[in-house]
Amino acid sequence: MNGYMHVCLYALSCTAEHILVINPREETLHQVGIEPLGQYSYMSFVEGSNGFLYAPPFRTDRAVEVDPATGIVRKIGDGIPVDCGYRGIVAASNGRLYAAPYSAAHVMEINPAAGTVRQIGDALPYGERKYISIVAADNGRLYSPPTNAGRALEIDPVSASVRQFGEEFPGDEKYVAIAAAGNGRLYAVPLDAERVLEIDPAAGTVRQIGNPIPGGRYKYRAIAA
Repeated sequence: MNGYMHVCLYALSCTAEHILVINPREETLHQVGIEPLGQYSYMSFVEGSNGFLYAPPFRTDRAVEVDPATGIVRKIGDGIPVDCGYRGIVAASNGRLYAAPYSAAHVMEINPAAGTVRQIGDALPYGERKYISIVAADNGRLYSPPTNAGRALEIDPVSASVRQFGEEFPGDEKYVAIAAAGNGRLYAVPLDAERVLEIDPAAGTVRQIGNPIPGGRYKYRAIAA
C-alpha cells in the first residue's frame, strides 16, 4: 500500500465536485482533482494492487483513478454509455477489480496494472438495481446478492465468466450488503427481504436462513465481519 494511504482517508464525491482527503495526523482537509467529477458520477471506491484508488462509473461513462501520492485524479478506459451502471466494486486475487452491474448489462473489470477497463461475461437480463454489493470468497470467485435481480451472481476472474445461480427470489430491494464469514460462507442481510441470505461458494448453493425478521422495509444496509 502507498505510504500516504496509511495516513489519509479518501471520500468519494457524490454531489460534491471533488474527492475529499482527510489527514488525521496533520488534522487537515483538502480536495483533489482539477476537473469536477459530476453529481452521482461515482458511488464506490476500492484500492488497487498498485496503491491507487478506483471507482467504477455510475452516472458517467468512464472509471476514475486516484493517485494518493500526487493527488492526481484521472478518468481511464473507453467510454461505456450506460446510465446508473455500477455501485459496488471489489478487488480479486488476480489484482484486478470487479464491479457488479447495477443497471448495466455486464460486469466491469478494471485492470490497474494495464490501466484498462472492460466489460466481461454474458449480458444479464435487463433490469435496474440488479446488484449493489459484491464480496470475494475463499475460492477466488466473487459474489453479489440479488437486489432487484432474481438470483445471486457469481464472477470467475480466471475465466472472465459471469453467471446467475441458485434459487430465484421474488421482490425488489432484497439485499444491498454482504460479508464473508469465517466458515467460508457469505451472508447478506435483508433490506426489504424477510430473511438472511446465505451463499455457500463451496457447495454452489444459495438459501435464506433463520426466521423472518420484523421491521418492514429498509431493515439493514450494512454488514461487517
